[in-house]
Amino acid sequence: MERILDSVDPKSSEYYIPHHAVFRPESKSTPLRVVFDASANSSNGVSLNFILLNGGTVQQELFSIISRFRTCKYASSADIQKMYRQILVDESDRDLERILWRPNEFAPVETYRLRTVTYGRTCAPFSATRALKALAEEEQSEFPQAAATLLTDVYVDDILSGSNNLEESKALQHQLIQLLKKGGMELHKLVSNHPELLYDNRNPDYVLWLQKLNWNDPVPPNDLNDWLKFLKDLPAVNKLEIPRCAIITNPVAIDLHCFCDASDKAYGAVLYLCSKNESGEVQTNILCSKSRVCPIKATTTPRLELSAALLLARLVSKVIFIIQVPIKHIYMWSDSTIALAWIKTPHEKLKTYVSNRVKAINTLCPNFDWRHVNSADNPEDLISRGTSTTNLVNNSLWFHGPTFIKSEISLSVETIELNNNEFLSEVKTSCESVLICNSSNDFIIDILNLSNSFTKLCRIVSYIFRFIYNLKNPTERKNGKLNISEIKEASNFMVKQVQLSAFSEEIKGLSKGFDIKQSKIKNLAPFLDEDNILRVGGRSQKTRLTQDEKHPKLLPAKHRLTKIIMEFFHKRYLHLGPQTLLHLVRQEFCPVGGRNLARKIVNECIVCFKNKPVSCNHLLGNLPAERVSPSPKFSNCGIDFWDSS
Repeated sequence: MERILDSVDPKSSEYYIPHHAVFRPESKSTPLRVVFDASANSSNGVSLNFILLNGGTVQQELFSIISRFRTCKYASSADIQKMYRQILVDESDRDLERILWRPNEFAPVETYRLRTVTYGRTCAPFSATRALKALAEEEQSEFPQAAATLLTDVYVDDILSGSNNLEESKALQHQLIQLLKKGGMELHKLVSNHPELLYDNRNPDYVLWLQKLNWNDPVPPNDLNDWLKFLKDLPAVNKLEIPRCAIITNPVAIDLHCFCDASDKAYGAVLYLCSKNESGEVQTNILCSKSRVCPIKATTTPRLELSAALLLARLVSKVIFIIQVPIKHIYMWSDSTIALAWIKTPHEKLKTYVSNRVKAINTLCPNFDWRHVNSADNPEDLISRGTSTTNLVNNSLWFHGPTFIKSEISLSVETIELNNNEFLSEVKTSCESVLICNSSNDFIIDILNLSNSFTKLCRIVSYIFRFIYNLKNPTERKNGKLNISEIKEASNFMVKQVQLSAFSEEIKGLSKGFDIKQSKIKNLAPFLDEDNILRVGGRSQKTRLTQDEKHPKLLPAKHRLTKIIMEFFHKRYLHLGPQTLLHLVRQEFCPVGGRNLARKIVNECIVCFKNKPVSCNHLLGNLPAERVSPSPKFSNCGIDFWDSS
């Protein structure tokens, strides 16, 4: 990314992408990943992803790639490392990828813009894969095999390919590496079913067992040569001389120095007794040692160093219990600062694997003095990395330890502060990522909570817009009373924000030319006008009515703004009934389900309730006796004096 030093140009198109951090301590390559939210609405209620197209798919389906992958005898898979960040964005589009950043909480906020394809954008996958396709097409003549693989056997940034010929597979791998270098990219996480196709083909000491060879199977040539060298060097063991007594005569002080180390092949521990007599003579001798072969399952070097420290702790606790000599001081030495930092960290703060081992170490050796030693002075390095018998016979470092243990060692406690990724990866994190992004929906809700008057709300928003305009245009400031166009702009702004919150999917579909068959407002034939306001369609286009009367603005019935507008019309036209109220509102707005809302407005109106006349119910008089007494027919007759003519 690059820093922006110039001021904001009001005429340019700019977008500031909110971003926050996601911590993944278990990840070795990216323990901290920055997430960009290009779907966050800007000040005009529109996000970057809202106006971007996804670009479609330029790669083959995953099903096709996997099916083809299963037909190869020699198969390989790899990942293009940080592919998105190797592809540049055009200079004219970089202002749409601006961010705000400061290196610490005391530094001022600075503006940057991203120069490469960014995660979080709708078109990011297309931009990256299309660039990869272009690279393959441009370099097809020089790297035909690799170009064909990039065009057919890549899914996003994962390569799945192979061949039925080992030499062809090697050539393909070499071409892929060279071709991707042309685009500034690099392969990593290479996996293959044949060792010759891997970058690093290290054979551990127990390679024969891993190869599952039977007794009658011939030993591979490389392993056979190693074995013959070992046999040739083995007779030198007869020259080893180790003094039986490890302590000087008449000692006055005895210290115990303990070393541990690990590599990808083995780890171990070794103990030295350092004794001093009255005349000041110092003698150091090896006491004992233990070693282990590294586990088959691959693990990190710091974890192996911690396993070596645990082996050392177990050996020390046993030796202290066994030998009957007074030990003045015990020094625990390791050349791994990460393992030492873990040991000095409370185990409750560490993850399970490391926590269990740290707890065991501190239980076996409570409050012991753990210190750091350089790898060159660590005798245990001979075990972890291996050495020949000839070199071991007269090796003073192994039999007597480093020379510095004979001198006086400061008893001050070493402080180890480490922020290494390997160390942090085993520390439990209780970090909460908080993204602060004031969207337009939150803004409009805050505005609507200021008043119940539609007129007052329009004036508030108008003054906000005027304030923003005056800041951007100090030489053309607006003053005085608000005009009709400013009030209208504020009204349309509030309507647009409400529509974006209630009909976001419909607006997104209509803006991209899609049908909205699944929408509840599809029968209203909605469309977006030149101001991106959602309006009701219909066949009234050629009438002489105004735009609002022909195509009223759509509003959700249950939104607070719709209720405020209904109440405004109800009071403005002197407390009309539900039907007339809805008719007048629909000359500018079309609330979905507005009939029920109109009835609710009228029924809840205090003025209407108090002034609603109540008719008097008069009691009827008694019926005459002839009407209620049984009698034969025609006993009583009535005459109608009304003239029918």
